[in-house]
Amino acid sequence: MNQYPLAQLCEANERLARADISLWGAQAESVAQERLGWIELPEKSRELLPALDALAAWARAAQIGRIVLSGMGGSSLAPEVIATHYERELLVLDSTHPAEVAEIITADPTQTLFIISSKSGETIETLSHLKAIQARLQESGLPLENHVVVISDPGSPLLAWAADNQVRSFVGQANVGGRFSALSIFGLLPATLIGVDCAVLLDDAADIREELQRSGADNPAIQLTQEILAHAPFLALPDQPLSDWVEQLVAESTGKEGRGIIPVKGSHHDVGDKVRKANSLALGASFYLWEWTVALLGSALEVNPFDQPDVARAKSATSKALTSESDLPHQRVQTTQGALALIDQRFTHPGGYIGVLAFVPMRDKKMSRTMQEIRQGLQDRFRSLDKKVTLGYGPRYLHSTGQCHKGGPDSGAFLIITLDSGEREDFPIPHERYSFGELLNAQALGDCEVLTEIGRSVVHAHLTSDELTRFSQSLHVTS
Repeated sequence: MNQYPLAQLCEANERLARADISLWGAQAESVAQERLGWIELPEKSRELLPALDALAAWARAAQIGRIVLSGMGGSSLAPEVIATHYERELLVLDSTHPAEVAEIITADPTQTLFIISSKSGETIETLSHLKAIQARLQESGLPLENHVVVISDPGSPLLAWAADNQVRSFVGQANVGGRFSALSIFGLLPATLIGVDCAVLLDDAADIREELQRSGADNPAIQLTQEILAHAPFLALPDQPLSDWVEQLVAESTGKEGRGIIPVKGSHHDVGDKVRKANSLALGASFYLWEWTVALLGSALEVNPFDQPDVARAKSATSKALTSESDLPHQRVQTTQGALALIDQRFTHPGGYIGVLAFVPMRDKKMSRTMQEIRQGLQDRFRSLDKKVTLGYGPRYLHSTGQCHKGGPDSGAFLIITLDSGEREDFPIPHERYSFGELLNAQALGDCEVLTEIGRSVVHAHLTSDELTRFSQSLHVTS
């Protein structure tokens, strides 16, 4: 996209500053009416601080030394960024991979507080974690009310569960969407429990809010929006924790109706000056600046930044796969040779991007290195076709970039990687007919089915750990 007219961005900025629900078109007004609460969070969230301080004091008195956060997408990405930024320990459970679930849940829970975080209160991954957590605490003879805290939106089934079980609960703002919730209870409660002064986050956000409300060429959100639009459809992001949160915010907010911005994390030499500056601000200011910028991007691209119309398709496909109702002929390869042959056959269209979607333990350091090597190998292999390569971990990306894969520009080809079930031990989900391993597999198959149905090029490589290593090595040898 060429340079977007400054006058139009200034006008959009003025309308955003006064929370004009018509900014994103008539079709988005009803959603915008219910989703602009994030604008007031730098001030509104101060009301939460006394209760959060009291919760932290209770946790200290109870000698809680281990904080585990179960949540997906907006419920986990911002808290993880905050923890990393302030060098505090927060164990994030945002996977259904049996090895990752087992590692966190089977540890001694005596001094653990589990935060169960879901706006809808119906997130399948989070509810599955809760069932396993509840069983672990009961097995250990520990009362739920001393080891579980719930965050959810008003009227959710998760809040009802908390009330039934006398578990502490905190109610979110229904007028704040998940990916815009960094400065709400969803970001601040975990931050408080790991010792972060949330008043500082809110102060920094409030300071930059004053800048953003003034329209003009020196407005940092207008500058950032112009830089992003000038390089659309791709957005190069630095390889740093904040970029994981930005990736979701940008991709899920803009990637719909065949339009959108596709974040590419780790492209150091392509990162724009305004992006670097946005990511180097005080953290609360960075959160707020990116949220404001994405609202402007939605206006410029003529999309509703507050919905995610294609996310439900993957959820439905997962449910079908869990009940063996999938009727799409599915082809997967189980060897390096087979994977390379299909990749070279299906990923030949010039330009666009390849999305590596890996249903593997993402916090395993060796596995993470292997996936980065695969990403780089594909980048080298298709350099002559000018393709970008992104990397997402399943099922987390389904709550992040997955919307853009399906609803965004039709320029993506996807390599879905799953590990052979013989290479890992499974882990049960109490009171369910399926295990975590079966859920993970269904999520991979479901997304593969949806991407194939809408005409995206897909290769599903189902490999043993040894074969995955050979595949990575072969990409580098033959690229």
